[in-house]
Amino acid sequence: MKTYLSIVGVALVSACMGSMAAEMATQTTREQRMDDALQGYRSTHPDKNAGPVARTEESIKHGARRAGHAIKHGAERAGHAIGRVGDKIEDKIEAPRKTAP
Repeated sequence: MKTYLSIVGVALVSACMGSMAAEMATQTTREQRMDDALQGYRSTHPDKNAGPVARTEESIKHGARRAGHAIKHGAERAGHAIGRVGDKIEDKIEAPRKTAP
């Protein structure tokens, strides 16, 4: 019985070691596949592979565009508000004045 348990124990340990070795081998091939995929992506998308200076420049341009749109939108809203104030003043001038009794 002890020999049977020893044989089963050795078999289980060797099976575990074999699966761990296979997992490590799979891990290295996975890392290699991921590196290959990243290199392939970078070669087909060169603009995404820009350095920090190019990313900073693009970020500044994006911020300037947003600021420009915000200024334009604010100016349009201010123009409409000024127009509404003018209309309200005209309405007050043209409205008949109420006389106090």
